[in-house]
Amino acid sequence: TLPVDVDAILTSLHGFLEQELDHLEVGASRARATLLYELGTLEELVLRDPARAVSRQREAHQADPSFVPGLRAVERHQAKQGSWADLLDALRLEVKLTSGEEARAALLERQAEILAHRLSDTEGAIDALRAAINLAPHSRRALELLRGVYARLGRWEDLLDVLQLLGGVTSDPVPRSRLTVEMAEVAEYRLDQSGRAEELYAYALQLDSSNEKALVALRRLYQIHGRWKELTELLATEAGREHEPDEMFADLYWAARITELHLHDESRAASLLETASALRPSDPLPLVPLTEIYGRIGLYEEQAAALSRQLRLARDGSERASICHRLGRVCDDWLGRPDRAIEAYQQALKQQPGHDPSLRALAQLYARLQHWDDLVELQLLRAERNRDPLLRSAIYLQTAEICERRLPDSPQNQRRAIDLYERAWSLHQGSSDAFRALDRIHRRTSGWEALTELYERKAEQTKDRALAVGLWREVAWIHERELGDRERALALYERIRQEKIEDRTALFQLARLYEELGRMSELRRALAERASLTEDENEANELQRRIGELLEGPL
Repeated sequence: TLPVDVDAILTSLHGFLEQELDHLEVGASRARATLLYELGTLEELVLRDPARAVSRQREAHQADPSFVPGLRAVERHQAKQGSWADLLDALRLEVKLTSGEEARAALLERQAEILAHRLSDTEGAIDALRAAINLAPHSRRALELLRGVYARLGRWEDLLDVLQLLGGVTSDPVPRSRLTVEMAEVAEYRLDQSGRAEELYAYALQLDSSNEKALVALRRLYQIHGRWKELTELLATEAGREHEPDEMFADLYWAARITELHLHDESRAASLLETASALRPSDPLPLVPLTEIYGRIGLYEEQAAALSRQLRLARDGSERASICHRLGRVCDDWLGRPDRAIEAYQQALKQQPGHDPSLRALAQLYARLQHWDDLVELQLLRAERNRDPLLRSAIYLQTAEICERRLPDSPQNQRRAIDLYERAWSLHQGSSDAFRALDRIHRRTSGWEALTELYERKAEQTKDRALAVGLWREVAWIHERELGDRERALALYERIRQEKIEDRTALFQLARLYEELGRMSELRRALAERASLTEDENEANELQRRIGELLEGPL
């Protein structure tokens, strides 16, 4: 808020300017434009009437389009309203009215920004920026804007030219080196000109020897193109320039990898890696390829030693388990030391109890050495750690077979085998192997009650009615012949009959049992049902005859 006296003065000034405007002669366009502009400025800044101010400034521009202050005021309001096409026309007019080259270049840059970002006219923006650069060749802003437009359009050769111009207006070698790297990346990735890219990366390193991006890219390109001599020279230069142990380690490691992979001198590569490892013994990086090389050239004791060093440096339990597993394989497969292999596998399982490769390898080793008790405990551990029911079933089945066939034949081991077969079958009831094994072991041990329970469970679970009937018949037979329970057998045969299953064998056995037990009424019913099912006329007549005898005699 203005002081009262100042506000009064400005209000008085506004009235005076209006009087001046009213008394202007016709044709005094510049004077009219000037008064209208000043009135608009007072109304905007002092009287706080923006709508009236905009109207005044538009009148000023209409009165004299060449009046630059009025033109700029109109441009400001057009920008606020987002009238980009009108603003562009106003800027073009201002360029014509402006004499200084740098000022005109700045106006052209504003035009380019509107064309590119507001009107999506990239070609128009390019023309405006080229005109600006012709007026002011060292204008970094125009070059940066043109750089962005060319990058969005994918005009890579033009982008390279602009980057080169930017480098020309950059005196500091470090930013120039970064610009040169950008040029090299465009040449390599966009134009597929790797040779040109190599030259630019090399020049970037000349400008700034600490430019890591250029160094890494040049190493990569030398490697891609198989220019091993140049790459080793580059590594040697870097090693000579740097005296830090970390830098020396990196150069030795790279030299070793080149020697191994491209010069195929694995003994020399192993020597370089050992040197690098001695330089930084707490770094596992050289030990990984060193282990591989020792394995390929048959130095298995050295490979085992390298794996032991890796193990000392590893902290993650999963990684330590993997290293122990590999150490166990080397000791077992190549050094003929199963004792060391067992120790390594056991160490792997301490680090990661569910490490499946070590579990399987140790299981195979126990089987080969016939350490059956250890193998059983290990297999149970494998099963407990596994979440796949089918795989768990297979493991329990294998373990049960070990208990049945490999361990001493004792009641305890037989019970253990039965329990494991039961676990296998409960997890995978489609497993015929587990079912047959339980059938076999129960029959061999005369476990008739357990066998009938097994058959009954199978009959309840199966959707195959024929199979279920066969199982129920077998259960009835066992109750009759092995357990001496003919009443239970009768109940099972009756169950088959009540299920409306037309099973002549069950009816035959049912009739036989009723006859043996002297239950003639039930026998007559069973014979009648058999007669209704048979398609053999002679058999049907014989059954009817027997029914008649029952009615004539006992009934």
